[in-house]
Amino acid sequence: MMEGARLRRAPSYNPYSMTFRFPFRRNELFFMAVYFVQAAVGISAIAQFMFTRNELGFDFIQLALLSALGTIAWSIKPIYGFLTDLVPIRGYRRRPYLHVTPLITCLSWLYIALFAHSFASYAIPLIIANIGMGFTDVICDGLVVQESDKKTAGRYQSLCWGALTVGAIISTFYSGLLLNRDILTIQQMFMLTAAMPLITFVLSFFIREDKITDRAELKVHQAIHPHYIVAAGVALVLTILALYPWSWADSMQMSFIVIVIWFTWFGLYFKHLLDFKVIGKSIFVAAIFVFLWRFTPRFGAPWQDYFLNQVGIDQETYGYFGVVQYFGWLIGSVLFAKWADRFPIKQVLKWTILIEVILGMSQLTLTTPELANSVGSLPFIKWLAIVLATPLYTLAHFSYATGYSVLSQFDGMVYLNFFLDFFLGISYMLAFLALLKFVALSTPKNLEGTNFAVMASVMNFGLVFGSISGGEIYQRVQQGFDFGIFQMNGLQITVWLGAITSLFALFVLPWIKTNHLAHAEG
Repeated sequence: MMEGARLRRAPSYNPYSMTFRFPFRRNELFFMAVYFVQAAVGISAIAQFMFTRNELGFDFIQLALLSALGTIAWSIKPIYGFLTDLVPIRGYRRRPYLHVTPLITCLSWLYIALFAHSFASYAIPLIIANIGMGFTDVICDGLVVQESDKKTAGRYQSLCWGALTVGAIISTFYSGLLLNRDILTIQQMFMLTAAMPLITFVLSFFIREDKITDRAELKVHQAIHPHYIVAAGVALVLTILALYPWSWADSMQMSFIVIVIWFTWFGLYFKHLLDFKVIGKSIFVAAIFVFLWRFTPRFGAPWQDYFLNQVGIDQETYGYFGVVQYFGWLIGSVLFAKWADRFPIKQVLKWTILIEVILGMSQLTLTTPELANSVGSLPFIKWLAIVLATPLYTLAHFSYATGYSVLSQFDGMVYLNFFLDFFLGISYMLAFLALLKFVALSTPKNLEGTNFAVMASVMNFGLVFGSISGGEIYQRVQQGFDFGIFQMNGLQITVWLGAITSLFALFVLPWIKTNHLAHAEG
């Protein structure tokens, strides 16, 4: 009988069996879709810049504020978590929200594609679109946590971040190609972005979730007081009102008002968590360190304007710069796992900051086209740049010979950009993973989830204020300074400011205690 049973089960273990088994379960497919879509909406990144800067004529403060507004929507993720954890709909915590949040993102981008014609009509739906994305991400993370155990946790994280990387590479590759070859217009790129969340929407009907039967599971945690939920809603309304084109307010005043609104909300919320001992004072210095590191003024829009509008690099090539940077991310993640992760965390943090500063300073060569062309034409830099970019041009032109021919005709500045973006991508990922590890280890025992969410919010708010401050600074210094024998243009000033402010976090690093890391104490 036992032999017969083994014979009946044998076909399912036969390596030569022709039976196909789908490698992913329903929920796993949904997890991957959410992370893929998060990255894939970046396919309109270049179109957004061309639309806001070239067509609508936004200044650099407005462009920086747009970047900050998107991050704000991701900075209040604990609020979304509160709703999906403690406010179920018809007994389900996740699925009903998942039927709505992707549609919010979809409709917001559709509105941008059809009706955006001013700062307010672009910025407000952009905030709403990011709220939809951030809410969807939180719900997905909740499902991942619900289903994770020792056997599946690693698999789920690998699937999620693998899907995110694939989405980022694909979207960045096509972000410039579709525009540069006139395959799609800017508005059509926005419509394509609007279609991405529909993937999540469709798959949300196939996920499995157990219905809540015990209302005791919905006990309110003191980390999320209802007052702060309401306050966050009020802050969002005030932010939208601040974006309205009032006759008395310019873009600088608008950005200052947004900073005050959210700095007040986050400061009060952080104090609330300290008062209720939801977060320990032992990690207060850690939070300051994280904030200062991410607070570095960000000058993305000025550099985009420089490359696309002043130097005249085509949109397709500019998109490929981003793909090569993602290649650097992959190398950086491997280096961190195989090498950097072995060293003490404070030592890793110190050296990653210094490496980022040194590589960031190398961007000074790009601010002068003549110098950039000379440096980029050096044999090693040109050779490595061609090695990195040839697969992209081969794929884009469906021919190695044609792709190589196009790539070999560029000025040295293009090769230098590929070269620097690759190594900046490596350094960024080393620093980012070190920061994530530090945040994870800085959370006291038994409060891991709440503390990690709070520290992630600290990081995001640092980016918010960094984006806004970067726009305001560049608006003032873009003409450069002339000190007689010493001259600096606006972009060179941004490089120096980025390097100097990145070092601020090092002054806090010695005050960080490591005896509580790895959950050594609560």
